[in-house]
Amino acid sequence: MFDAAEQALLSRPAAERAEDEPWTLDDLVCLEELRTLISGDTPQRYPHIVVDEAQDLTPMQARSLRRRNPKGSMTVLGDLAQATGPHSYSSWERIGRILAGEGGWHLEELTTSYRVPAQIMEFVAPLAWAVAPSVPFPAAVKEADGEPVRIVETTPWQLLAEAVAHAARLAGSDGHIQRSIALVVPEDSDWLQQVRLLVDSAEAMTDEVREAVTVLTAGEAKGMEFDHVLVLEPATITARGAEGPRQLYVALTRSTQTLMVLHTSPLPSVMLPAADLSPSVGPDDAAPESPSDPAQGCVCSRFHLDGERCELPRRMPTAGAVTVPAAVSGRARFRTGRHLASCPGCLPTPTQGPGWTRRKRSWAGSG
Repeated sequence: MFDAAEQALLSRPAAERAEDEPWTLDDLVCLEELRTLISGDTPQRYPHIVVDEAQDLTPMQARSLRRRNPKGSMTVLGDLAQATGPHSYSSWERIGRILAGEGGWHLEELTTSYRVPAQIMEFVAPLAWAVAPSVPFPAAVKEADGEPVRIVETTPWQLLAEAVAHAARLAGSDGHIQRSIALVVPEDSDWLQQVRLLVDSAEAMTDEVREAVTVLTAGEAKGMEFDHVLVLEPATITARGAEGPRQLYVALTRSTQTLMVLHTSPLPSVMLPAADLSPSVGPDDAAPESPSDPAQGCVCSRFHLDGERCELPRRMPTAGAVTVPAAVSGRARFRTGRHLASCPGCLPTPTQGPGWTRRKRSWAGSG
């Protein structure tokens, strides 16, 4: 039984009409569950269901989907590393069992990344390992030119204006082609409106450029894709409890060309390899030098055409590739950068070459 305080939390004044009640999605799936248990009523059924972003399903939402296809004939896509819902899962086992119903389920891992440049994937590898250690890290097949990852340390009073100034410079970096630009700010801050006002008033931006600039929160960035992404204050994003590091991972992997991270607080430890917690490099600091001996970098973890793992020494990224300490690029098992000249052409996996990207998972019931 609920006590008086608990009842007060659940109670609200009734609306004049049922359709005016402010039901949430979670309310609706619970009400549907109750209706099924009490009256046996079932919702409309479908021969096959396709579900995306399944990592954010609650168990009750999964039960609601199964009622619409009891045999479990579904194609379900998701990425556990991007789970930001109220439930986080270490594997697909629980959701798979709920959705599959009578038919059983099969997991197919897609581990090739075509969208995000390899240098960015290397940079986010430690964070990916921290938020989803059981998920295989995707191998990127695309390498960006120039300086695809930049870390800029600034001051609190300059952060927002500097981010907008960098966005204005990026707008003209591709000649006459206007690229999409995202400025990603932490949730629950007043920066969203402040940055939008700065964009609207920026003299360096034309109306065309402003149309190409999107200001959004880390939570709103899920499922989005931009040519250039600027992420502000990662430490504030990760401070949002268990979902914070996952929101940061989502924000850092929205770019198809360049990523810039602007911060005033030290970068969160989940972004850095365990062996290297050194501070980030400021905008005016010299880039670190690559080791003179390529073998001091790391070992290639890709595969030859015959399916054998390469394991030859690999060069570290060039000095201009990432303006942070070289170790920040990720654990050795995840590295996908340039090889020595003697290394044959290698593939991300034993059986596939450049292909689909994205760190997604899918299964289909036997129905």
